[in-house]
Amino acid sequence: MGVQTLVQLSSLASSTSQVTSLQTRCRHAPVSSYVCRRAVSIRASAQSPKGFGTKPVKPATPPKQTEPAKQLEETPAKTVREDIDDEVPEVVTNRILKRLAFTVGVPLFVGLSFFPLFYYLKVIQKVDVPDWLPLLTSLFLFGGAGLGISYGVISTSWDPLREGSLLGWTEFKANWPVFMQTMGKDKK
Repeated sequence: MGVQTLVQLSSLASSTSQVTSLQTRCRHAPVSSYVCRRAVSIRASAQSPKGFGTKPVKPATPPKQTEPAKQLEETPAKTVREDIDDEVPEVVTNRILKRLAFTVGVPLFVGLSFFPLFYYLKVIQKVDVPDWLPLLTSLFLFGGAGLGISYGVISTSWDPLREGSLLGWTEFKANWPVFMQTMGKDKK
């Protein structure tokens, strides 16, 4: 009976004046106060739903110049760009993705191809393959793919103008201290 009363009471009010009229009726109705309050809140929220419709347009105000902004204007353009611009250039991103495809893709593909190989050897050829051999093989190759993620990113040349070496060992040696310094700053 409470739910039916709630629906009836909430359907009665269709405007703000009717919501106040609904509140008055609830005081005199033989319905629990919870049902009345719920009916009033449903009707009130139906009249002004939050999150729907267009947002009111606010007039644009010019931003106030703060002290750090004044300091940025006084510094040379190159240091400002280094401080503000944290975006990775598209050339470097593509280079990282190519390196990741190799350093992650090769061990992952080889690791996945060993499962059918071990199945073929054990079931079809009846070779006694120890149970630990597929485990260690997958652990080694999938672990190598996991390490390949880090190596692929760190061993890529982060300079957009320089391509870098094939395996990226020189870039890895150059980027590793920068990476560790960044990790040290994040901990503090």
